[in-house]
Amino acid sequence: MSPKPGDIFFVILILQPDRILLILPAFIPMSNKILLPTAYFPPILWIALAVQSEETWLEYFETFPKQTIRNRCFILSANGPLLLSVPVVRTNGNHSKTVEMQLAKNEQWQNKHFRAIMSAYSKSPYFYFYSHHFEAFYQSRFDSLIEVNLAAIDVLKKILKTTTFFIPTNDWQKDGNNLIDFRSYFDTVPDQHQEVVKPYLQVFSDRFPFNPDLSVLDLIFNEGPSSLSYLKNLDLQPILDKQSLHGSYSATSF
Repeated sequence: MSPKPGDIFFVILILQPDRILLILPAFIPMSNKILLPTAYFPPILWIALAVQSEETWLEYFETFPKQTIRNRCFILSANGPLLLSVPVVRTNGNHSKTVEMQLAKNEQWQNKHFRAIMSAYSKSPYFYFYSHHFEAFYQSRFDSLIEVNLAAIDVLKKILKTTTFFIPTNDWQKDGNNLIDFRSYFDTVPDQHQEVVKPYLQVFSDRFPFNPDLSVLDLIFNEGPSSLSYLKNLDLQPILDKQSLHGSYSATSF
C-alpha cells in the first residue's frame, strides 16, 4: 500500500546498546469512514463524500440545528439560487433531536417544491428523463424529517445507480477515533467548495456564474447519467485531510 496525503507517518528504530541498526519509515493509512448530517436533497459535495467513502454514517441524535441542509436545499432558478425548506416542528422544544423532528401539518411544501423544481429545470437536458421519480416522491406521505430525507436518498440512489449504504447512528457521541466528522461542515459554506466542485454547464449559465453549493438535483438534471462518474472523480482528499485534523468520532460507540 502506498502512502497518500492524510496518512500518519512514524519511524521505527531498531536499536543495539551501542548503535542504531535500522530505521524503518512506516505509516498508518487515514480512514475514509465519514459521519454526515442527514440532508434534504443534499449538496453535491455531500453526495460526493458519501459515494467515495468506505463507510458512511448519518447523525440522527444531535440536537437539531435550524437553517441547515437537514431540512433545506438550494436549486438554481431563473432569478438565482432558490431555497427550498421543509417545515418542521420541534417535538421537544429547543432540545429536540433530529430524529424527533416532525413535519408541520397543513403545509403545502411538497406541491410548492415540485413546482419550483419544474420551473427551474424543465428546460434542462435530463429533467423529463427523471421527473417521474420526483413526482412520486412529492406525492408520498411523510410524518417525520428523517422519513423525508431517507426517501430523498433512495431517489438519488436509484437515479445515480449507486449502492452506497448509509448507517444511522443510535446515540449521540462526541469523541472517538474512527469517523471523519462532517456534521457541522455544511452549516456554513467553506471557500474551498469552489475549488473542489468542478464546473459543469448549469441552467441559466448565461445569467449567473457557476454555483458549487447547489443541491445534487442541479447536477442530475444537467449531467444525467454522467453524474455518478462526476461525483467519483472529484478530488476530496484536501477536505478529508482538513476535517481529519478537526477531530474524529468512533463508529464503535454508535
